[in-house]
Amino acid sequence: MNRSSVFSLLLGLVPCVLFAQANGRPSAAIPQASSVKVSDPVERGLAVFTGKGACLSCHEVRGHGSRLGPNLSEIGARSTRAGIRNSLLEPNPQSSAQYRLYQIVTKDGASYTGKLLNQDLLSLQMLDTKGRLLSFKRSDVLEKKFVLPPPMPSYRNKLSDEEVENLVAFLLSLK
Repeated sequence: MNRSSVFSLLLGLVPCVLFAQANGRPSAAIPQASSVKVSDPVERGLAVFTGKGACLSCHEVRGHGSRLGPNLSEIGARSTRAGIRNSLLEPNPQSSAQYRLYQIVTKDGASYTGKLLNQDLLSLQMLDTKGRLLSFKRSDVLEKKFVLPPPMPSYRNKLSDEEVENLVAFLLSLK
């Protein structure tokens, strides 16, 4: 099985797993990406990316995942091994405003978090963490602010050294 086929197979499982979890169905009946046996570091990195790393909850790759964080479809063409490893282990706390989480609290007490897309004199628009496009009249907003810490977690104590290296190998393969 080539890398493209493995990528399509594993990413095809992600929506099913997320749908099952979101709808209260037991996800154990659906194969998890991390349960697929692979031997190539790139394929193992893909399993970390779609499984334990939960990278698709913030990042998009080839049309799959979330648009909250940067699109990683061509990260391997733009970054070095050291740069990717550093981003995973020591994410930049001063990330670009376009990728920082933004929180809006409305006058009725509802709170929304996501990526700020646009604001003008009358309104604010955001892409929330569920992927919904939301628009707010400024007159309905009680509080608005960027959320700290930045959304990109450090994987230093969350992934083993081997998992980090496999994840780096997968990300470098994205060109």
